[in-house]
Amino acid sequence: PDILSKFVHGVARDLIEGRSETIVLMGSNVLGPDGDYTHSYGIYPEAIFDFSIQIIEQVRAAGKKAFLLTLINDWKLVKTLSDGPEIRRQYWADADLDYKHLYRNFSDYFLPGLGTGKSENEPRGRVSEQRLHNQYAHFEGQNRELLQDVLNEVQPSCNEEGACSVNQCASEIIMILRYFYRLSIDRAVFMLPSECYYPIESGISIADALSYRLMPRLEAPFVVDHYSFNSCQPKNLDELFDPCVPKEYINHKIEHDR
Repeated sequence: PDILSKFVHGVARDLIEGRSETIVLMGSNVLGPDGDYTHSYGIYPEAIFDFSIQIIEQVRAAGKKAFLLTLINDWKLVKTLSDGPEIRRQYWADADLDYKHLYRNFSDYFLPGLGTGKSENEPRGRVSEQRLHNQYAHFEGQNRELLQDVLNEVQPSCNEEGACSVNQCASEIIMILRYFYRLSIDRAVFMLPSECYYPIESGISIADALSYRLMPRLEAPFVVDHYSFNSCQPKNLDELFDPCVPKEYINHKIEHDR
């Protein structure tokens, strides 16, 4: 479809022509009460995987490094369940990756991931939102005054109504950007659900303000692209490309330079 081709080639061209040499593309998926993925985002998870593979192939053909990562929401639908911890444990103990039938031929595309941290081998291509929350809690405990100063400075907005504290989604973004920095990534392409748009933007802004602490030896600009896709159970590509956010925020890109 034209809409898909235009998006894939546009993003790939931007990455190829940009200064960054090591890039990660990140989508999302949700773990459900049955221990498998839910259908709460419609065609979004598989579509983003497909987009990413096509973009990565074009970027790698141009001589740059590009990788894929899926942000796994492993808390939202299982946190209140008595067997929630066991559901999460079994999920992260599974050596297979997302979309098993698709991953077989693309294993070298996956960025090293983060699971529960309780097994010898970390997953590839997946990262636990709950683990990122835990990392942020530790970071916050060591940097309370600094974080409060930053929050007062950037006034993060989680929604149209006004400011808020760092919520779970924002904290994930702060920690994942630190993780990318540690892996020598210098450009992140977020293709994430529109329901999380404002917390994601808050997380990006806070990470930028904290970059001297989160990324102390960063010399080149760290570029973050944030594309927002429809999270209201889209059934086709036209719906997927029509996010449930104001038009001015569609495919909004922010370049964070120091």
